[in-house]
Amino acid sequence: MATTDEADAVEHPLIAAGALERRRYQTALAEAAACDHTLVCLPTGLGKTAVSLLVTADRLHEVGGRALLLAPTKPLVQQHADFYREALTIPDDEVVVFTGEVSPGDRAALWESARVAVATPQVVENDLVGNRISLSDVTHLTFDECHRATGDYAYNYIAERYHADAADPLVTGMSASPGDDEESILAVCENLGLREVEVMTEDDADVAEYTHRTDVDWKHVELPETVVEIRDALHEVIRDRMTKLKELGVTGTTQPDVSEREIQKIQAKLRELMDNDQSEGYTGMSLLAEVRKLRTAVTYAETQSVASLREYFERQKNAARASGSSKAGQRLEGP
Repeated sequence: MATTDEADAVEHPLIAAGALERRRYQTALAEAAACDHTLVCLPTGLGKTAVSLLVTADRLHEVGGRALLLAPTKPLVQQHADFYREALTIPDDEVVVFTGEVSPGDRAALWESARVAVATPQVVENDLVGNRISLSDVTHLTFDECHRATGDYAYNYIAERYHADAADPLVTGMSASPGDDEESILAVCENLGLREVEVMTEDDADVAEYTHRTDVDWKHVELPETVVEIRDALHEVIRDRMTKLKELGVTGTTQPDVSEREIQKIQAKLRELMDNDQSEGYTGMSLLAEVRKLRTAVTYAETQSVASLREYFERQKNAARASGSSKAGQRLEGP
């Protein structure tokens, strides 16, 4: 990693000299995020991870404990881990990587020695369910690409456990595009327990000097035939559940690619029915829970891998077998 002139670098007991350029907008965002559970919105390429690192360094120095950074893919996890190892003054072996390639037994041992863990959410969810790790002493939890915190994505379960289990929690959500509208952004904040939103755009004076004109070259990538078949099968099940919801009168669409905004509207109508003690509300809410889980499965199929999808269904199966599990989960598991 190229170093920065120390006169223009961040000075911090846990940040290596010259490792991080001092940018006013990053320090301003970090100062805000250090005060409360915060959604940080910053355009791609302007250093969201540096903001998270600044907050992590402060928390480790002032509060202690350990930090956890979650990212949705293995390449992103490795990228973040490399950055943290180079930028922080803590020993490299105290920044650990948690992905499915590390065995559960090894992860449990690594967790005990880690001051910073960088992981995919599915692995952390599995380890929490299996009681292999505890979030009690995690003093900073970062959700990268936090806009994924919808439906039944692992981020939501981890956030719920963190707020319940941690002695001194602090959450930072990071995204370049947290949602298309206010409703979807609020949904992400609610799912992750975020109370503040901090936004910087390319038009902000402190940001403008670091932005450059970019050309986007879109490439169309064909999904493998196996993935297409799985996705189409999942879509058929979603269409069936949406048809039943339409018959209940809470939606006018049966399309499997139903938007999160439409799901929020359906949920509001079902709550009204439940408040009026109408059985259709409870039936519909269970169907909607299935739709959410199936939409998450489609996301895994399209953006992760068949193996990740299989792991997701395995987690759903284990949850369905647990006492007190939802009817939606039991129906998805099947007989």
